[in-house]
Amino acid sequence: MPRYEEDWRRRFTEWDVDEEDDQPRPAVVKPDPAPAEETHEPRPIQVVLDESGAVRDVVIPENWRETTSPRELGPALLDAANRALGNVVAAQVEAFDLGSAPEQPVVARRDAPDAGGDPTSPIAEALVNEALDLFSRYDRDLEAYAAQVRQAATATSRGAGGNGRIVVTMTGGRITGVEADPRWAVTARYTEVRVEALSAFRAAGRGSAATRSIALPASITRLQELASDPEALSRQLGLSR
Repeated sequence: MPRYEEDWRRRFTEWDVDEEDDQPRPAVVKPDPAPAEETHEPRPIQVVLDESGAVRDVVIPENWRETTSPRELGPALLDAANRALGNVVAAQVEAFDLGSAPEQPVVARRDAPDAGGDPTSPIAEALVNEALDLFSRYDRDLEAYAAQVRQAATATSRGAGGNGRIVVTMTGGRITGVEADPRWAVTARYTEVRVEALSAFRAAGRGSAATRSIALPASITRLQELASDPEALSRQLGLSR
């Protein structure tokens, strides 16, 4: 094969390498992806209770209408109160120590006079007569006290907020209903809703506490007082010195 033909074939059969292809190419810098938009999920309405179950605060998020319609404001407050009460009860059950001894009730005692070991002394006779009178009244007073306790357990109290827009109902010390004016809730600021709800819860709580504060009858209290100190009782009856 002639020389010129061989050169011609080699020219068109070999790859033509460009000098620039041997140079390192700069890395392609991809732009950072656009940051995802932060999503602020609306927080739920919350009711905060203290250890005794009394309402301490109400949390109303600024965007509460995104999850709760104005018409559902009352039921949402009731549901939040029930959830909070469940958390309080669960915490108390968890913290309860079965091995701890129950606290003994503290009974105020009067200074017991001493009969000087004489059961026939006026001091001993006066105490015997008093005890007989207390026992004669015990059953009647206990029955009346039990009736008051039963009535308090089913008593209903209602408390309204400062503007009367939210009303809370409590039965037997438990929150059983919350009503809110839906027309007012449409335009009320979240701070106004908080103040109105908190004042309604507290007003209902005060009314419920008034119906539940029932004192023991005087006869039962006195018998507890006498039985709380057996040594003093024995000296007063003249059975010991």
